[in-house]
Amino acid sequence: MLQRHFMASWVPVFMNHINVQLEHQAEPFLTFQLSTIGIDGFPQNRTVVYRGFLFDEVSTNIITFTTDKRMPKYSELAKDDRFEAVFYLPGARKQFRFKGHARVIDADHHPIVKLDNYKPRDVGDIDSDDEDEAKESSVPEPSPNAFAPSPTTSIPKSEDTSFWNHPIEFHLVSPKLINQLHKDHNASYSNFNDIHVPHELTLKPPTDEEYAQELSRQWDTLSKALKKSFRKPDPGSRMTPEKSKLIDSIKRGVDGKKDIDGYKNFAVVAMFIDTVDFYDSESDRRVRFEKDKFDMWSEYEICP
Repeated sequence: MLQRHFMASWVPVFMNHINVQLEHQAEPFLTFQLSTIGIDGFPQNRTVVYRGFLFDEVSTNIITFTTDKRMPKYSELAKDDRFEAVFYLPGARKQFRFKGHARVIDADHHPIVKLDNYKPRDVGDIDSDDEDEAKESSVPEPSPNAFAPSPTTSIPKSEDTSFWNHPIEFHLVSPKLINQLHKDHNASYSNFNDIHVPHELTLKPPTDEEYAQELSRQWDTLSKALKKSFRKPDPGSRMTPEKSKLIDSIKRGVDGKKDIDGYKNFAVVAMFIDTVDFYDSESDRRVRFEKDKFDMWSEYEICP
């Protein structure tokens, strides 16, 4: 099965099981395991909190989490943007493995999105020759390395060791433009391919302002206790009597600072997903979803 952008075919499946899991647990939030490549070359794994989809819009296909910029994963992903994320949902008895490339949103950075391959003919359309090629490249039979990350992003030049300022090819359009098209053409991310868009319209990525608004929106969703944590001494640094006293004063709210003082250390990480491996333990069924260069998603069953 092939699905043209925008909303990937795995998203409704994922959201359905996320909702089932939330119904089966007491906590109002979900966690998942994030693996990165450490600065020392060793794999690094930790638990992070699922913060929904970028711009609070599931059809971006981009899952987010938040982090303190002083945490190792921030510098690890700046050096090597590849990640693997695993959601195990015991209430739903489902597992999702995601692979792709990460980009950060903070006061100094945001994803630089290339839309060169996404020109509005009739938005979502592709030429018949392209469609045939896309079908041929849908990989009906997985190779041994089928779950390797796809080339969504190219490797930076040797003199540029940070991925944060390196472009990424992904169909991420300005939310303001989406709202305009919704108003003028009854369009949304999920039904872009059903409408005709004037050829003179240029698809544009999110603006600096829209990324700043998203950073602020995500900050506002944090609890007061979590906001305090961004004012603590550098995570992982050696404890001293002075740092211990500071942590205690922050917990009691008598450190003389406000929540916003930790905002400088706050970042949102956007996971640009290329491959999804879904396992349903109830039915013992396993499905792989892959995105190709046409931004089309192939979906096929594999052995569990």
